[in-house]
Amino acid sequence: MRNLFFGLITTVVLSSCNTRLILQGAGAPSSGERLPGKYAPATPDTEENTDPLKLVSIYMSGWSACGLTPEKRTYCWGARPPGWRDAGYDLPPYVLASEWRFESLASTGDAACGLDMNGKAFCWGENEFGALGIGKIGREYSSLSPKEVSGGLLFSTIKGSGSHFCGLTLNDQTAYCWGANTDGRLGVGDELPRGTPTAVAGGMRFKTLDAGTFTCGIAFDDRLYCWGNTAYITVRFGSLASEYISNVPMLFEMPERLVSISVGSASACGLTEEGKAYCWGYGVHGQLGSGINDVTKIPQPVSGGLRFSDIQLGSYASWGLTLDGKVYLWGMNILGDLNPAMSANEITNVPIEVPTALRFSRISGDAAGVCGLEKDTGLLYCWGNSYDSKLFVKQAAAPGSQVGTHVPTLVRIRKELLN
Repeated sequence: MRNLFFGLITTVVLSSCNTRLILQGAGAPSSGERLPGKYAPATPDTEENTDPLKLVSIYMSGWSACGLTPEKRTYCWGARPPGWRDAGYDLPPYVLASEWRFESLASTGDAACGLDMNGKAFCWGENEFGALGIGKIGREYSSLSPKEVSGGLLFSTIKGSGSHFCGLTLNDQTAYCWGANTDGRLGVGDELPRGTPTAVAGGMRFKTLDAGTFTCGIAFDDRLYCWGNTAYITVRFGSLASEYISNVPMLFEMPERLVSISVGSASACGLTEEGKAYCWGYGVHGQLGSGINDVTKIPQPVSGGLRFSDIQLGSYASWGLTLDGKVYLWGMNILGDLNPAMSANEITNVPIEVPTALRFSRISGDAAGVCGLEKDTGLLYCWGNSYDSKLFVKQAAAPGSQVGTHVPTLVRIRKELLN
């Protein structure tokens, strides 16, 4: 079985028979603000001093990834995990201190938020545009330590992307957003950043929502609303770029009732109660899965008649998790690492199954890679290209080169971080 180690690789030895990963952790930072937790040790990783990483949820976004263990501990890793401002690439994985126990997480790549058992939100990382929600805006207020979100609200869910977060309140499911407000993605009626959770215009109650470069939510009347830069998903406006921007929720007509919505950088996908998928938006690389390679502003059913429990959207590819735990990819197979059933950079506009005997309960992916939790054990497997260390694989011998694993590969973590 292949393994990925939770550290930084200094040497990669490839042969026709196997892949050997010789790893070196980076250790704690030598100066500056310290994280309230543990870092991957700066000593070589081996199978003897590591264990497989078991998670109950996984969140990949932007520069980094975070996951929750069954004990509700938080692990983050990647090129620039939340909080590592101005630090560059190849930083050590870390685990938050044991007093921080969260029920769910959300990440924008440069900031992350967690909800505790009561629905209280805490955020850490970059605060240039107010993503921490602490009532202040500016990089000088960035923090490696989780900070309580201001306003006293309790949330049932929280989603993040592009330096902004949106959450649904625990008591009545109304939407509040904060952080960067580029193109009106907060839905508050203007394009000014917010350092405090601010109610989305209209006062609607939502069953669920998701955040990308724009934001969408399914209201209690089962209608879909989106706000922000919806240039690739709407036919309602004119030809000028500014005419595709809505800083308040805008109604979208759907062919069927949706129960979940996934938002990417320029496309969206929704699932019906039966698991039927509809996608629309930017699909030049086949990432809509509807059999065409073009921009489609009318929701189209994903080809193949598959039934999904989740869909993840990247810039060039999309992944679907079927009800029986299989993973399918459609779009561009970046560098050949996303699906071994396809050649490097091959484009498919219909779903193609990732060939593996593993079955997954959850997946999370972006343009370069995907991770999944094995259905029966919760063990973390990742595959894809790892130019940003998000998948824990890095070829340091040749700067600028990229290496990854094109098959689902078990991730291992230092035992010191598990304790």
